Amino acid sequence: MVYKFTMPAVRGNQCSREYYVGIVPFGLLPRLFLYNEEFVPAKVRAQRPLNQQRVPEIANYILYNDDWLFSSLTATVAGEIEFIPFDERNPDVGTLQVDMNASFFINDGQHRRAGIIEAMKQNPELARESISVVIYPDEGQERANQMFADLNRYAQKSTKSLNVLYDARDPLSQATSEMMKRIEIFGFFTDKDRVSLASKSPKLFTLGSLYEANKYLLKINRKKLREFSEEDKETIIAYWTEVVKNMPIWAMARHGEMKTWEVREEYICSHSVIIQALGLVGSYLLERSDWQMDLSALQEVDWRRSNPEWKGVVISANGRVVNSKPVVKLSAILIRQKMGLGISSAEQKELDSVR
Repeated sequence: MVYKFTMPAVRGNQCSREYYVGIVPFGLLPRLFLYNEEFVPAKVRAQRPLNQQRVPEIANYILYNDDWLFSSLTATVAGEIEFIPFDERNPDVGTLQVDMNASFFINDGQHRRAGIIEAMKQNPELARESISVVIYPDEGQERANQMFADLNRYAQKSTKSLNVLYDARDPLSQATSEMMKRIEIFGFFTDKDRVSLASKSPKLFTLGSLYEANKYLLKINRKKLREFSEEDKETIIAYWTEVVKNMPIWAMARHGEMKTWEVREEYICSHSVIIQALGLVGSYLLERSDWQMDLSALQEVDWRRSNPEWKGVVISANGRVVNSKPVVKLSAILIRQKMGLGISSAEQKELDSVR
């Protein structure tokens, strides 16, 4: 007797190849769908090795949200399969019968599978949830490799700015968006789509850089994000309101006295690395009772790109503005020094080391 696994499915056709779409309970994922282990050499593996750091992130996404969602997994079946239509009127709706000795291999979605399995360990009730799976008959390793390449050929992550704009779960995203609404210059000059600005862009900032700056400002970590409060949001808005008051170059752009591309070309104060550095400066200032008064010193900072003080810190040897976490930190130290706030001997050594 041949034992078969049966699931409701819909049949489709692409490039003369049949494929099937079924709905599978989470509880069956660890037993039914296998992952080509990372120990298999890359040249004979159908996909990239599993990135273990992504697994708890996906698991937490499920465990700490009440409206999560996932796109379909893609798998191949190595073994005997048969599609049986319900009736002649619905020839592409029926059941997919798979030999119990056949193997399902994940071609795309191994991190989703692993994250779901990890989440079920902490919440077994998730086993009743389900996910759609696109299933192809196995045609060998070469075809499996090509499927992986094709499935990822045009995959493109959304930009940081768009993630911030649309993420209703992240309170810092929501606070940053609220900041744009309430502080005119950010609402007027912030690009909500891109992570970098074109040379003639009418914008000065990106939403992604403002978000990162706010992470520095409030020293955001996972615990802090879970405890994010209305007071934190108001702190963000209060801080940047004061920063804007003390940035006359931004005001010149807002009043039409300079074009935005001229500001970006001649000054560094609207570049992402400086916006983030200002957030880091703010994390230092907020511990002082007179931080609003301290920010007035920003008006005296020489933000010109040609200012030699920025060379080696923000400006590289080829004259380009550099954006990286170490540069954000160095920039914040230099800005504090130029504001007369004082820096430690260790911070001074950091500055001296790049000059």
